Amino acid sequence: MKRGEYILLGWSACMAIAVTGCPSTDIAHLVRVREGTFAFEQKWWDRTVEYVQILTQEESPDSARPMLPGRFGPCRDVTDDDLKSYGPYTTAWAIRAVAPVSARDFRLIPGQIPDHFEQVVPESPEVFVPVDGRVYYIMGCLHPLDADSVSMAIPWIPGNGTGVAEAGRTIEVEGPFRHEPSGMVFPAQVAAFTRVEIQLYDTEGHDAGVGYTLPSLTEPIIVTVYVFPAPSLAAGARRTPSFDEVYEATAREIARGQSGRTLVAEQDIVRHHNHEAFPGRMATYDYEGSFAHFEGQIRTHLYLFGPVEGTWFIKYRITHPRKVDASERIGEFMDQWVWTIGSS
Repeated sequence: MKRGEYILLGWSACMAIAVTGCPSTDIAHLVRVREGTFAFEQKWWDRTVEYVQILTQEESPDSARPMLPGRFGPCRDVTDDDLKSYGPYTTAWAIRAVAPVSARDFRLIPGQIPDHFEQVVPESPEVFVPVDGRVYYIMGCLHPLDADSVSMAIPWIPGNGTGVAEAGRTIEVEGPFRHEPSGMVFPAQVAAFTRVEIQLYDTEGHDAGVGYTLPSLTEPIIVTVYVFPAPSLAAGARRTPSFDEVYEATAREIARGQSGRTLVAEQDIVRHHNHEAFPGRMATYDYEGSFAHFEGQIRTHLYLFGPVEGTWFIKYRITHPRKVDASERIGEFMDQWVWTIGSS
């Protein structure tokens, strides 16, 4: 395979790209930092961005084996003509850097040309306007990358509301994020999961959700951890809702917009914190939908604990394709996450 050549990444990236050992650090891709905005993970911040390409196709070449586009090797081997054409995919938009742009400072809003970039596709004065509900694949290429590295595309469906909720405001923090009202600390890394988004859902910042992702071609998993005060049942309510009432309200939220949702399992659980045992409940649901580059049966897990320290509820929402056995990864995340609510 020649340097700069396109490939398709399927169920097994190592088999598809034939890289000895297939180290995960050799697969570079953008991540979603907020709705409609993308960036590179911190481990790539010492590189510069060469180009970004957004691809689309009418139908998947093999729906049973989801495929993602990727490109081998150094980005500087790629010509403008390469950006205009790519096998079964159509290039909807492509931009190339005309001056060095650090991956640390790079933020991409599809359709908006960042400083120090020029548009290659479509030709000026045409502009790219994403179509809500259409599947796109976003690929950014960095310099330097060696001949055994792969720039991988990630799927994006504008306007579909996937990932962490869009309401409220998103903040960016380097390193651990401390939720001041509760004292909960959200590390940048938990087990194999990387923090990708911090969302505040109310003006006071009491209600927060933080998203983590396991960037894997074969077992993509998204974890969102929420911390929020005991809600009122209605405006003017004079009592704090019970755990069961909060749990039922949370379960109803999961049901919205999910086709064919089925309850797979439900049980009471316990979490220990500051030498206290806090009761909780977990539930697992299956439903039909899309997730990352998978279509079909999706599995989502709900964990709820509270109130902790008399005030705070803690909720975990974990989602992955049903065919992926995520139990070990979920266990690692839960075991390594340390509650800091009430800690000085």
